[in-house]
Amino acid sequence: YKLKHLTAKRLEVIVEHCADKIIH
Repeated sequence: YKLKHLTAKRLEVIVEHCADKIIH
């Protein structure tokens, strides 16, 4: 459960970073 949550959190950060790159 913990590992899955961590992966989801990391994925969220990656998506946010990609979106930030696209916006700028």
